Formats: sequence, C-alpha cells, structure tokens
Amino acid sequence: MEIRFIANDGFLIEIPNKKILIDALFGGVESDWCVLPSREVIGCMEKGTEPFDRIDVILITHSHFDHFNPDIVLKHLESNEAGILICPEQVRLELEKDKRYDQVSARVMEITPKLDGRYESIDVKGVNIKVWRLKHGPFYMEDPETGRKYNKHKDVENLGFVIEVDHKRIFHGGDWGYAGRGKKANPLEEEKIDVAFLGMGAYWRLYGPDSRVVAIDNKPRHIVLMHIPTTFNLEELSEEEKKMISNITVFRTPMEIKRITDWKNKRSIS
Repeated sequence: MEIRFIANDGFLIEIPNKKILIDALFGGVESDWCVLPSREVIGCMEKGTEPFDRIDVILITHSHFDHFNPDIVLKHLESNEAGILICPEQVRLELEKDKRYDQVSARVMEITPKLDGRYESIDVKGVNIKVWRLKHGPFYMEDPETGRKYNKHKDVENLGFVIEVDHKRIFHGGDWGYAGRGKKANPLEEEKIDVAFLGMGAYWRLYGPDSRVVAIDNKPRHIVLMHIPTTFNLEELSEEEKKMISNITVFRTPMEIKRITDWKNKRSIS
C-alpha cells in the first residue's frame, strides 16, 4: 500500500488496481494554520493528471474549506469520468449550487448517517466502505451579544470512513473530535483497523496518558497523524509526548510518499 500526503487531512491511497482520494480536493484559499496544496498540485487534481489519474473513489468527510473546494471537486469529476464521490449532505448542497453539478450528479453518492452510533455500508468498485457519522471536534466562540460560549461546529456533518480493500481496513475520521467512550459505538471500538488516519486532538484523547477508551490490543496497527498545524514543532514536545508518538507516522511535506510493506511490523511505514 502506498500513501501519499496531499495536504492537511488529504491523502491518496494506492493499492494494486485501486486509487482512493480522501479530503484532498481543496485549496485556493489563504490560511496560515494548515498545510495547503500548491497551485501546481491543484491543477493536477483538477485535470486528473498523474498521480490523480484513474481515481476510483473520492471521499469527502465534511464541507470545511480545508477539506473541500466545490470548484476543484467539480473540475476533477469532469476530468475523471469514472470517479465516484461519497460525501455528506452539506457537501452535496454546496456542489448543487453550481450548474456543472448536473453533469456529474449521477456519480455523487450522498450518505449522511444519523449520530446514533450506526453506519451505512456500501460497495463501490469492489471496495467495501462503512460510512459513519462522527462528531466534528468542537470549536468554542463567544457570542458578542450574550457573552456565552457556543460550539461553532455543533451542526457540521462529519463522516468517518472504514475502507476495506485487499483484506485490510483503513479508517479516516476527518475532523472527528473523540470526546470519550459513551453509549454510542465508534469505528475504533467496533473494528480491527490496520491503518487509522487521526487528527491530533482525536489521537491525544484516544491514546494519551489519561485515556482509557480503546483497549491496547484493539489499537490500530498503524496510525497516521494528520491535521497538523503549521506551527506544530515536534522538537517542542515533552519527552512523554515524544514517546507517545514514537510509533506513529507523521508526514513532513506535501506529496510525500510512504509505503507499508510489512503488515505485521508496526514500524513498517517508510
């Protein structure tokens, strides 16, 4: 399996005869807090040129601009006439605002499960995908009129995907903000995951020193850290924090490629 980091939460996953693109079709905005794809990379994504040619499945977890750009998505779907897009309703509604959507709508699958701990399962081009609804991490702001704090991301439709292909399970949670074990199930407790893509907040809550949420024997074989702020510096971590992430994969630069060659060895992404 080959994993190519695009930017932020965006990745291109390649296995024999399959290409899966997750949260990568975004950019063209100003941001100093997350890694963005370059103009050159955006052009390749829009035109469907290498390495973005022959993409089988495109997955979008939610509608935030650091995961999704409707213009880039539509241009890619126009260039890639075989690609199938899976997204939540809020993403589809944004795409529908553009008249070009009618030309690609047959290849857009909107799936928005309820927040009840259940998932929807589909098969796309021989790839089994379980679509979960997972709460977006909170972002609290103060109401200027009342002075009360509110969660700006409360109503964001954030999806998590468990992708089963070539007898391996891959999990990507978008901006899932794991808040602790409750009555509702989640993919990491329900599934035996081989590769998990986790944001920093979710990773710390799941596997930090005070976490008691996922049994160590059910921990994903490989963990890829994502949604890393541009200001993040590994050297500034405490020794305990460095130890916590010593066995996980951190991509340093956009378009960097790492490969899994030995599924039994947790240090085998290189």
